[in-house]
Amino acid sequence: MKRMFITLMMSMLMSVSLLAQVQDMPCVEVVGYASIEVEPNEIWVRITIDERESNSKIKLEELERKMLSILKGAGVDTKEALFVNGFSGVTHKRNSGALCKNYSLRLNSAAKVGEVFDKLQEAGINRLAVTSTGRSDVAELKSRLRVESVQNALSRAMELAGAVGQEVGMAIYINDYNVDSSPTLYRAKAVSFAMDNSIVEENYDSPEFSNIKLDYRVTVKFELLQVRSEQLGVRSE
Repeated sequence: MKRMFITLMMSMLMSVSLLAQVQDMPCVEVVGYASIEVEPNEIWVRITIDERESNSKIKLEELERKMLSILKGAGVDTKEALFVNGFSGVTHKRNSGALCKNYSLRLNSAAKVGEVFDKLQEAGINRLAVTSTGRSDVAELKSRLRVESVQNALSRAMELAGAVGQEVGMAIYINDYNVDSSPTLYRAKAVSFAMDNSIVEENYDSPEFSNIKLDYRVTVKFELLQVRSEQLGVRSE
């Protein structure tokens, strides 16, 4: 027990000593930046099939078959990308006797969303909405930005050190933090239902998505080294 206590105390003293050396070490602290803007490649769409859109003349099953045919024609793998929407995916019967059902659809590009929306709306399926966007490779993108931001910090540190006739040594401190956001803007033909079960259509602009932007910043502290005289081309007398 006594030996363990002595070992612990020695470790603490060594840590304090090393910390004091680092604090007294000449250094340069810089912030490195890296950013990227990419288009979303994972877009979730909500599709609501409602018999009221045809005044109940077209049955739900027929609307579903029409939807599946359109999606397959657009190159969508419905087995992998189309899902019944939770509890709201259960077929509902409204007061008017019309049936309604919700689906979630995953698409991989804004162009594909525009294509699917146009074809579904042409077929009379108008209750469509983009619910979320994202990237399937966010982890890989963030990893790349981490490296680029540290490289940017090193480049900035070397520039500053060179201005005062010194060199950059090892990194003695790195603080990694980032801010990322994925704003989404979508405009499409929207359909809402009034209290009397009539359909009210509103026209909007064509589809438009904003890119997903990832920003990275890291704070890095580098040791400063004195440049030798021979490196500066100065001869000693």
